[in-house]
Formats: sequence, C-alpha cells, structure tokens
Amino acid sequence: MTIVKLERLKSLNEEELSMLLYMLNTIAPRLLPYEVTKNVIPYIKNRYLEFLIKSFESHVTEDGKHIFSCLKEKLQIQ
Repeated sequence: MTIVKLERLKSLNEEELSMLLYMLNTIAPRLLPYEVTKNVIPYIKNRYLEFLIKSFESHVTEDGKHIFSCLKEKLQIQ
C-alpha cells in the first residue's frame, strides 16, 4: 500500500487541509489515539484515506461541497 504523496498534500489550500484534518480527527473509529496533524498525514495509507473521505461525503454541507470536491480532486480520489 502506498502512502499519500507529499506533493499532493502541498497542493491543498488552507480550507482543504482543515477539512481533511477535521475528517481525520472526528470520524469514528479514529485512526490514532491522539490528534492527527498535517505532519502525520503523509504517513497515512492511501486506501484508508480514500475510505475515510468517501465515508465523510454524506456529512458534507452544501457550503462545504466545493472544498470537498477540490480536496478529492487534488488527492486523486474518485
């Protein structure tokens, strides 16, 4: 399994990164017993991140849909 490519993470703007961190820290079961920071994200496996983002899609509000779609596009998640 591959991990998230660093250049993909660097392409995220502040809103997209904030949304990703929110997802990682609020969806149950949590990945880690402590708060995930942007420094930890590069070590998360793509398969888990893709699963997490797809699971969160139904919770995205109308206001967050644009940010969410940009996040998925930049991380290359279908």
